[in-house]
Amino acid sequence: MRMGIKKVAVVGNGVAGITTAYFLAKKGIEVDIYDRNKDVAHYPACSYQNGGQLSVSNSEVWNTWDNVFRGMGWLFKKDAPLALRPDIISWDKIKWLAGFVGATITNSYEKNTRKTIQYALRSRELLLELEDEIGIKYDQQKCGIAHIYRNGASYKHALHNIQRFQDTGWDVKDYPVEKLSNLKTNGIVGATMCEDDFIGDINFFCTELYNHMKAKYAVTKYENNVTQYQNNEPGNVGLDTLASRYDEVVVAAGAWTS
Repeated sequence: MRMGIKKVAVVGNGVAGITTAYFLAKKGIEVDIYDRNKDVAHYPACSYQNGGQLSVSNSEVWNTWDNVFRGMGWLFKKDAPLALRPDIISWDKIKWLAGFVGATITNSYEKNTRKTIQYALRSRELLLELEDEIGIKYDQQKCGIAHIYRNGASYKHALHNIQRFQDTGWDVKDYPVEKLSNLKTNGIVGATMCEDDFIGDINFFCTELYNHMKAKYAVTKYENNVTQYQNNEPGNVGLDTLASRYDEVVVAAGAWTS
């Protein structure tokens, strides 16, 4: 953010937009939130129905040739961990794919993973500060997050990464399989654990944090569909219009950000 910022528009009221608005408002900046839905973190957005994980353990980026080749195979699997619709082509998708392959070609995996770990550790630290400051409750469970492996090569890769990124403060450790309670361990070759990771209800978090901001910082939420340019459609507002009204515009609209 530039110095002297007094008024900011945040586009999107999911977890990214809501937390951004909170930390800006806390600095004394006037914040307005824009979202096409009336409710915070509204269905079917990610912050309505995704699992709410504070998972520093998931910081490893995907830009490896192994994942590129796996992705080709996943195109034809309905239960693939990454869904890519080959029947829907757009310029935004082409740019995204080019960027993904470009980061793989330039061998940016380690640099980007280190940066992601840095962001993740700082984000978790800030969230815990937020919890203490306002006493927010969102069904948090400080239980740690385990990754389990049924493939020896994947487990070996995980152990290698623990050593590779140990100097970053990444607090992931090898974990004895026998300690995985309430889980059938047949076929599991290993596990890793990040004991400081935790989970919670992401929709409840967004709603509670917005209510706090509304009461304490007079943050206003507008039910508008934000488009690239202003047009005459009812309820629409253009990014160009927001840019003329505010010192800065933060776009945190998830899959619609492009």
